[in-house]
Amino acid sequence: MQFVIFKKGQGIKIFIILLSIFFSNIANGSKTVYPVKIYKGLYLGGLLSEPENITSINSALSALNKNWYAGITVSGKGLAADKTINNCREYFDASKQGLKPVKEFERSAYYEFAIMCVAAKSITSAVPASISFLRDFVLNKESLKKLPKAFSFKTSEAEYKKILDNKELISWHDVGFISEVKDIKPDSAVFKSEGAQQKISFIAKADFNRDGIEDLLISSKDSVIGGSYLSIRMFLITRLGLGEEFILLKAY
Repeated sequence: MQFVIFKKGQGIKIFIILLSIFFSNIANGSKTVYPVKIYKGLYLGGLLSEPENITSINSALSALNKNWYAGITVSGKGLAADKTINNCREYFDASKQGLKPVKEFERSAYYEFAIMCVAAKSITSAVPASISFLRDFVLNKESLKKLPKAFSFKTSEAEYKKILDNKELISWHDVGFISEVKDIKPDSAVFKSEGAQQKISFIAKADFNRDGIEDLLISSKDSVIGGSYLSIRMFLITRLGLGEEFILLKAY
């Protein structure tokens, strides 16, 4: 998990925005609320032994205790014998102990369960926002110019680190590689590059860090075309004005 520090001046901008919210609410005598919104990108419900739709904070909370469609065998130091984990609560406990999947063929499923569990848990602690600069944002080819460079395909840890460390690269568009965008919907799209593709999906909009500003939890399912490689990443992003570039708050 990575945390990102705001650039110089962004903290001041957030403070000014929050002040404007405060005085606007006083003047209007009411509080604008942007409720927590869950998208199809949160598909933990489809991974359960008894599939269900997760459409609210309460249903996300309930899903954390429900068994997946299959158990995952994990092991690690200090564990006398391999054990099977079957739901998100058991995953969180195993993760704290540093346990990892034993069977190679279960690893992709394990990381998919993990990301969806973390997404659902994040939503359970999110709150409605007082202001939003996300309402006009939809996924399309222009998204490349707004989304952070962290969204670029991770060909290797070393190459990805070079991209993140390069201060001349700001957006995903700056990194390049994307040749086609297809299956475009407002909250999901597939971005293709040579030999690889990424399905980007909205998971939820809410105030996740409780600063009053609406954030977007969004996933990237990365795969190699014609290969077995599959990786799922998740990002928490926000922005401080309509049409502005996004700020990466957290990467999972």
